[in-house]
Amino acid sequence: MEPLDIVGIFIFVGILISYLPQYWKIISSGTSKGISHYFLFIGLIGSVSTFFNKFIFDTDIILECKSNISFEECTIKLLRFLQVGIQLLCIIIFYLLFIIYLPAMTNYLCDVEYLEPIISSGISDVSFTSIKSTEESPTLKVRIKTIFNQMKRIELVMFFIAIFLTLVIGSISMIFTFMIECNEEKGDVCIVWAQILGYISIGLVFIQYLPQIYEIYTEKKIGSISMLTLIIQVCGSILWTTYLILGLDVHFTTWLPFLVTSFFQTILLSLCTYFEIKRVRYQREVEEIESYYREALISNINNYPEDDYQEDNEERYFV
Repeated sequence: MEPLDIVGIFIFVGILISYLPQYWKIISSGTSKGISHYFLFIGLIGSVSTFFNKFIFDTDIILECKSNISFEECTIKLLRFLQVGIQLLCIIIFYLLFIIYLPAMTNYLCDVEYLEPIISSGISDVSFTSIKSTEESPTLKVRIKTIFNQMKRIELVMFFIAIFLTLVIGSISMIFTFMIECNEEKGDVCIVWAQILGYISIGLVFIQYLPQIYEIYTEKKIGSISMLTLIIQVCGSILWTTYLILGLDVHFTTWLPFLVTSFFQTILLSLCTYFEIKRVRYQREVEEIESYYREALISNINNYPEDDYQEDNEERYFV
């Protein structure tokens, strides 16, 4: 086993590990708020395109594995294909968790920061100070519930569209691969289709992270995005791109999306780090202020004469 193969196995395991903190943050918090469904939709279609791009180019190796080739040798030859496959699987699980843990109505009604864009967009006659509970404002509750039900419908529709496009891309790729003889030198239609998928993946990766970057920038907080996952993925994307480039049999449409991904992941990580630092600093300042006033209040109570306290109580009672 060559050193490059060891790096490939390390990347394969690293891809799976990198998503675990993100899964855990969604499950432990019980919500997927702060994650853009457009980001996941575009990411899934891009990963599907990359997967079948690599699948078509590695068809000869896949068929070769049916012969007397050993399992270890087959795994090494298909290592780059398996990496793309595990990446696709992780994104599918990520998308499923996002749908399962869509923010509940109670979470939003208790979070004034998430009510602000809704009120400003159509419920301007209600002030924040009047929002004490849903019982005090039934009309507001109904209108907010309607908006969030519409959002859920949009997110579910986008999810089913993504599944449909995945099945379409997979079916066409299977037909071109197994019903039409592929030959890169002759430029057969299946190779052209694989290159189209590669170009689609490259195009999508340029816009994939824009919705999530916009979501973080407008909300001013990272929400359910895992910082640890981003840190691992930024380092992993750079290593993965280098590994794919060093593979002489890899078409540039396969590794270029990962190069672009590493660039946008770095931007997203920087933005998340900035807002997380601001959040920590603000929370620390609030705690210091609360501690100061708490100590001042306790000090005033302790220094207040007991006789004066009793006289004040008697005056209030008789009045």
